[in-house]
Amino acid sequence: MTAFLWLRLSPLLSDDWKYYWVIVDCFSAAPRRKGQTQLIACAKLCRYRHYSLLFNLLVAPAYRQQGLGSMLVKSIGEKAVKPLYLACSTDRVSFYTRLGFEPVAAKELTAIVRNELGLWRRSYGNGAFRIRRGSLKRESWQQ
Repeated sequence: MTAFLWLRLSPLLSDDWKYYWVIVDCFSAAPRRKGQTQLIACAKLCRYRHYSLLFNLLVAPAYRQQGLGSMLVKSIGEKAVKPLYLACSTDRVSFYTRLGFEPVAAKELTAIVRNELGLWRRSYGNGAFRIRRGSLKRESWQQ
């Protein structure tokens, strides 16, 4: 059985990495150097006074379809200042809507949020998504 360890990356790392939440596998039988861990999943949370932004949710291919991405988004959502915004490609829309995110037109966002999400330079078929003051859907990440 593989055990997972949640880490908040050290603030001693580069400025950008201190915003990442990660899941690592410390107990896998895969060969590696002593003390080395394997990164399984990560996501970046930027919290501001009136909202938060979610970026770069990634799960290693060997660990997908096990609920780790959903669990990571749920944990981040509990720490986020609501609303929590993200932008995603069209192939990820169903994943985020299952977790309780709802579409929001880019034009409804402030210019700062649009710029932070990169909506001025990228084309996302469905714009941005947000979670309002409530919490993420529980049933979708516990399965």
